Amino acid sequence: MPIVVMIFIFYILLIRPQMRQKKDQENMIRSLKKGDRILTSGGFFATVVNLGPDFVEVKLNEETRVKIQRSAVAQVLLDKPDGKE
Repeated sequence: MPIVVMIFIFYILLIRPQMRQKKDQENMIRSLKKGDRILTSGGFFATVVNLGPDFVEVKLNEETRVKIQRSAVAQVLLDKPDGKE
């Protein structure tokens, strides 16, 4: 019986939060749209220009556009009212 209780506690404390976090990440990636400001897992701030099934084309500055995997999007940034970061 103590083993079953330990497995249950392990599930509640470790496995379930990871599953929830993964689901939240997938929802964030699915909700991307053109013009969103993002932070990539590599630490780049960028603006979404184009969306594909497996990639996101982003603009780093006026001259530089790159394609990244959707899974490389770490965070969608909220624009600040004054336009500064």
